[in-house]
Amino acid sequence: MATIPQAMTAYIRAIKQDPTALSELRDKHPNVSQLRSLFQGVEDWFEIPANRLAMKAAMEAEAGITITNTFAKKIGRVWMQLKWKDE
Repeated sequence: MATIPQAMTAYIRAIKQDPTALSELRDKHPNVSQLRSLFQGVEDWFEIPANRLAMKAAMEAEAGITITNTFAKKIGRVWMQLKWKDE
């Protein structure tokens, strides 16, 4: 599993660019360590091999085709970006 870097500038900048996320950031007042832990939780979940395989298997079962891990990641990234872009 990868570790979220100590320098959180890019992560914090991205959160601040989203009005809804910025509002909750101001409301909850997490410190940098807590923010790093939140991002680490996401990283840990997505990096669990069983979770990755389950996601790819679900995609392949739905489509009826076999795809590469790289293509599965790309599809997943696009889905996440579009799923939560306005929330």
